[in-house]
Amino acid sequence: MGAHAGEEVDAIFGRKMADCQATGRTFWVAQSPKARPDQVQTLCASRRGCVIFVQPATPGGARPTTEAQPATRYSADRITWLALPHGIGSVTGQMDDAAAALVFDQLTTNVDDMLDM
Repeated sequence: MGAHAGEEVDAIFGRKMADCQATGRTFWVAQSPKARPDQVQTLCASRRGCVIFVQPATPGGARPTTEAQPATRYSADRITWLALPHGIGSVTGQMDDAAAALVFDQLTTNVDDMLDM
C-alpha cells in the first residue's frame, strides 16, 4: 500500500483512524482478485481478522493509485445497499464493478515492531 490519489500514507491512516473513533468503522477500498469479498467474509466469519499493510521496500515497488472516485454507499451482499455512515471521511478509489472495501472497526500503526515472516 502507498500513496493514494496524491494523499500520503500518514494522512490516509490518520483520517481512517479518526473515522473509527467518530463512527465505529471505516471503509478501505481494495481492488484485488486475490481478496474478493466472499473470500474475506468467509475468513472473518468465525473469528476476528487482521490486515497488515505493507509498503514497498524500494521506490517504484508499487504504482501509486490515481483514481479518486467517491463511494456513497456500501453493501455486504451487493443486493442491499446502504449509505455510508454520516461523519465518515472520504472513501475513494476506482468505483467500478470490481470495487470492494475492507471494513475496519479499528486501525493502528506500529512501525517499531518486527513481523517474522
